Amino acid sequence: HAALSRRYVLCEVISEDPRCRQCIEDRAVGLAVRDAIARVHGDYGLACCSISFTVKYLNAYTGTVLLRCRKDSYRLLCSALPFVRYMESRAQRYPCFLNTLHVGG
Repeated sequence: HAALSRRYVLCEVISEDPRCRQCIEDRAVGLAVRDAIARVHGDYGLACCSISFTVKYLNAYTGTVLLRCRKDSYRLLCSALPFVRYMESRAQRYPCFLNTLHVGG
């Protein structure tokens, strides 16, 4: 069934600032990814990816992030991930990037 088809994107947060991993939250990751999608693909890309996009898992200790999106929009998501440049948490910006480890689903 097409409505249930999902893709899961496993990423790791890479940052030279050790405080970055300790301060990241699901919401901060989601906002950073949505911002990158909007910058790269505009309103259309953001609308396509926002349907069922969610941060399914976040381990701040290891910097592991699992993102979920619809199967038909995962390419838009994956192509925007290299444009994540920072995470914002508690009014602080931490420079970082997301390294895609695996796409499955």
